[in-house]
Amino acid sequence: LTFLITSCGSEEKKVDLSEPIGGRVSLWHSWTGAQADTLAGVLATFQEIHPDVLVQVTYIPSDEMLDRYLSAADSGLGPDIFLGAGEWTPQLAERHLIVDLSRLIQSDQAYSGEGEADNDPIRRILSRYTPATLDAVRHGGGLYGLPQALNVQALLYNKTLVADPPTTLDQLLAQATQGTTVGMSITFEDAFWGVPAFGGQLRDDEGRYILDRGGMANWLNWLKNAREAPGMILDADRRELRKRFRAQELAIYVGFSDELPEITRAPDESEAEGDPPISEEQLGVSPLPTGPTGNPGPFLHVNTFFFNTASSAEQFARAFTLADFMTNAEQSLDMMRQGRIVPANTDVRVNPRLDPKMAAFVSQARSATPLPIGDYFAEFQRAGNTSYRQVLEGLVQPAQAAIDLTETLNRAAGIELAEDSSIACLDTGQITILDGATLANTPWEKSADSQPDTAAKFGSDGLAQVIQQFKQVCPSIIVRRTLLTPTEWLQRIRSAESGELGADLLFGPHTAIPELAEAERIQDITGRVTAEEVQQFLPNALDALRYQERLYGMPYGVDVQAMYYNKQLVQDPIGTLDDIARFADVNAPTAIQSGFDAGYWGLSAFGDDLPPAATGANSAEMGMESSYFSLDMQAMVDWLDWLHNVQNTPGILISADYAQLWDSFRGESSAYYIGSSAVWYALEQELGSEKLGVLKLPAGPQGESHALLHTTGFLFNANASDAQMELALKFAHFASSLDSQQMLMKQVGHTPVNVGVNTDSTGPVAIFAQSVDEAIIGPIGQLATLLDSAGDKAYDDVLVDGLQPSVAVSNMATQLAQIAQTDVMTPTADGMLTLRFGDLQLNLLHVDSLNLITENPE
Repeated sequence: LTFLITSCGSEEKKVDLSEPIGGRVSLWHSWTGAQADTLAGVLATFQEIHPDVLVQVTYIPSDEMLDRYLSAADSGLGPDIFLGAGEWTPQLAERHLIVDLSRLIQSDQAYSGEGEADNDPIRRILSRYTPATLDAVRHGGGLYGLPQALNVQALLYNKTLVADPPTTLDQLLAQATQGTTVGMSITFEDAFWGVPAFGGQLRDDEGRYILDRGGMANWLNWLKNAREAPGMILDADRRELRKRFRAQELAIYVGFSDELPEITRAPDESEAEGDPPISEEQLGVSPLPTGPTGNPGPFLHVNTFFFNTASSAEQFARAFTLADFMTNAEQSLDMMRQGRIVPANTDVRVNPRLDPKMAAFVSQARSATPLPIGDYFAEFQRAGNTSYRQVLEGLVQPAQAAIDLTETLNRAAGIELAEDSSIACLDTGQITILDGATLANTPWEKSADSQPDTAAKFGSDGLAQVIQQFKQVCPSIIVRRTLLTPTEWLQRIRSAESGELGADLLFGPHTAIPELAEAERIQDITGRVTAEEVQQFLPNALDALRYQERLYGMPYGVDVQAMYYNKQLVQDPIGTLDDIARFADVNAPTAIQSGFDAGYWGLSAFGDDLPPAATGANSAEMGMESSYFSLDMQAMVDWLDWLHNVQNTPGILISADYAQLWDSFRGESSAYYIGSSAVWYALEQELGSEKLGVLKLPAGPQGESHALLHTTGFLFNANASDAQMELALKFAHFASSLDSQQMLMKQVGHTPVNVGVNTDSTGPVAIFAQSVDEAIIGPIGQLATLLDSAGDKAYDDVLVDGLQPSVAVSNMATQLAQIAQTDVMTPTADGMLTLRFGDLQLNLLHVDSLNLITENPE
């Protein structure tokens, strides 16, 4: 076959690829060690097949390759073919220093369709690659190289130090929290992989950067919280992290495939003393951990064969034949086995049993993100690095960093973003909302269902404002709402005949989901929402609406506890439980509500077995996953003991009476008050921002305190038609959208569930949002009711009746064990007792120190 290619001087050359012409071909590469040895073997085989072709090989250090080639090619010199990074494509192509292979395809007049690709050497070779791999060598409509190898990240771990590599971000954080050392580079290029794990994408189908949709903000938030874990080491110096992993100072390292030779090379003289470096046998590789809404997507680096436009037609033919040979399945397999090079050729089959390391890298490459290439690549790296650094140093909020970076990248790429030209939707119909949340008390108010003035007590009716704004956008959709107390709401749903509920949306608490899902009153919406849609939510808020790993609702609001204080009564705010006890002031009392739900935060202050997930679902190992909940019984004993010891201290007011504590603080009789985020707006309206301050919950002996998370969301009638479901989903998306959540935050003090909302980094809402990230998703269904009842009794037994905390907690555990539907109730060796209540599971930790009656009565 004969083709035309264009040289650097725009001169067209006729190339015949049917049969290579004998002669010389020059090759530049940067491989060393085992890779260089493998290359030599492949070239020897090539020359056995083509004895009339002489391959002249020159080694050029990788950090010199681009400059050396530019200098030579600009003078019409340089190699016929060289191995380089796909990122170099734009610079080389725009200077006409590499051959555009797409012209060879366009010149083939014989190709007419399916079945003839084998007659076209270009199409035959290109069929070896995935679209993402070829994207690395495309520019301006041209195709400028043949991919040879992939360089992608995976999870490298020391088998001596890690028995089971983490497969999720929650597991990774759990291991780091427990002391396993984890090294991660935090440059934008190295740490992008977590963005897709939270549902994010780099660009849309039209090439626009869309990092501001929520996925990046959630990932940055995860990194920000993860750096507090004892074993987590985040550093922009990848070389230093690799060195520490090689020296067995790190148990886990997020590394690239091209780092394997350096990591497992033989020790040099400087490493002669001390512990030996990690060996090939000790090194394990697994895919990067998945996130709450997606698979990880590291950037894909492609090592590519480029062809010099200064070469003659005959030299190009020889170079192309060489590249074809070196990228075929047989040679790629040999280079993978001997040189530990991840093949770009998809025809190479990697057996996970025989070569688990390479199989892990190849598997990871399937979900990799094509690395952007263009003149703005340096700006891409600089702006991304700045965003990561500013967030991790606390200078910028994650959501704002994502917005700023998106604008910067689009501007650098020359992408003009059109002004918002959205118009009102044209849908027609009616949506009925059964609202059991607006009239609800806060989760910690134990009085009877509230009266219809609750919205006035805790702030404006935010949902009413959302409905009014929705009508402006979709004027032909009628929205009707029925206000009920939580008890009335649940009774209405329970008693309604199938198909006669009379509502499309059920607006209520996440705790009701198990009962309603089991009764088939609400619809599983897992398949109705996309990763792009769910990435906008705070992961904990979204995970609270999951049951049995299925999604049953769309988040609207969240509620956590914080510590309020009166600035006029407090000069220097306290921050720990020790401070509360030490500096108790009868003229500035601290109001603490007792009870299981209201007082749960104190358990985390005394227990180190339940670190919360920084963001995302709390996994089974960490306390919560779908229908699981764990309770540290020894921590509860210690917390009740602390409350018992300080309850009679002047200046500390402990009571189960919510109204007493609420009135005490708003009446300025108390200086501190542990209360719900839902009351912030009402308190600020009453006391004024000049008086009202907000702090995170007091820390304890084991560290930070974490409250239970309560989520309010939209659940969907299981019997709604497809048409009604579409309307209901449209409204739920609108209510949780960036604009709606921003409006709710500003007008009614709502803690946003949309990660894109930019909260003041020092304001109360920012504190609430951070507390949501660190909160423990509360128990659900029957389990929530049982723990509330048994837990409240344990608090009363200690603080009212004077029972020893250990006895009260033992009685609580015994009561739960006797109610449980569990045949065998024997604690494990580490003191964990697992109880089942239908489809719900409760793990009681550290029960070995308690006196339990675990026999299930007949």
